[in-house]
Amino acid sequence: MEKRIPPSWLLGDAVIRAGCTGLLFPSTQHPGGTNLVVFGSNLTGVDSLAGHDPDGRLPMDARSWPSA
Repeated sequence: MEKRIPPSWLLGDAVIRAGCTGLLFPSTQHPGGTNLVVFGSNLTGVDSLAGHDPDGRLPMDARSWPSA
């Protein structure tokens, strides 16, 4: 078995090196859906994130998120 770096990892590394804070890409699991990846190492003190949940699908507080 040949061990190769997946193309998506190479793309991610290139985006991080370019200084991007995130990347949007189409979902392969949910047709018409979109995924977001945020590169925390590229965030600065002026960056902020806010959830957009018009249908109320996201958990309302930390109790809704399972602990690792």
